[in-house]
Amino acid sequence: MLMTIKNKSLENLLILLREYILLLEELLSCLEKEKMFIIDPSLDELYEMNKQKQNILLKIKLAKESVKNILNEFEPNISLKRLIEKIPRSHLREEISHVYREIISLSELIEFTNRQNKEFIQDSLNCISDCIYMFINSSSELHSYRKDGKEFSSQAHFFNQKV
Repeated sequence: MLMTIKNKSLENLLILLREYILLLEELLSCLEKEKMFIIDPSLDELYEMNKQKQNILLKIKLAKESVKNILNEFEPNISLKRLIEKIPRSHLREEISHVYREIISLSELIEFTNRQNKEFIQDSLNCISDCIYMFINSSSELHSYRKDGKEFSSQAHFFNQKV
């Protein structure tokens, strides 16, 4: 009887973990679309992607809580990795272990893609900042330097030339 209850909990855990994977895949897809909208700017699309990400992240948070609740049925504050180690060798253990590895892989890919998007946005903001600085200081004949210490090219002074 107890083993049947535990198996049912493990089956429920497996279902939740598979749903979690779908959410992670959806988030990754959203981040990849976001990258395209960052590269080829569309503010409306970026705002829509941001709303979609927030919605997915909320679902992920709820899914994590559900997984945590099932894990706590086995042992308070046990990690999924530790639970997998405690499950007797079986097909169910192998399935849960496979899903766990897939979650880890997707999480790493999401982190990498998110970091790339942030770096691209930061580079874009730096470029915009440099352009604004050049426009503001275009009347100066002095050498100008960016925040990173590199000299702006003298091409910035083409605004002063008379036509």
